[in-house]
Amino acid sequence: MSSVAQAPLSSSGSWRYSPGQNISGYRLVRPLGRGGASEVFEAIQERIGQRVAIKLLRSDTQSPAEIARLLNEARILAQLQHPGIVAIHACGELPSGDVFLVMEYVEGASLRSHLHHLKHPLPLPQALSIGLQIAEAMNYVH
Repeated sequence: MSSVAQAPLSSSGSWRYSPGQNISGYRLVRPLGRGGASEVFEAIQERIGQRVAIKLLRSDTQSPAEIARLLNEARILAQLQHPGIVAIHACGELPSGDVFLVMEYVEGASLRSHLHHLKHPLPLPQALSIGLQIAEAMNYVH
């Protein structure tokens, strides 16, 4: 059930990064979503052609403590291997101070998006299957 959720794209404000830009050897392909402090793009590792998701955290919206916490979480996640947890491949810092995480890219929509588009309640067998996958991933982490 691992997936890089394709979050709704915000239409307000400008993007700090854009398709075609090179971020430490990763060419940004298209935006997947953004939040208050980060932007997520589909990207291609230019030397080997690997398709990834890259999350760019803007230093102007993050305290050093928050950036350190995120990097610690990335170190922990990099040690985990589970089909319900998106793998972290690398992390780095740009000259601007922006931190980036390179993650597994898995095609698909987020659970939130899937549920939002349903016209009826999720069938019980499907809800139980999703819940079990989430519980298994949480159990593995803890």
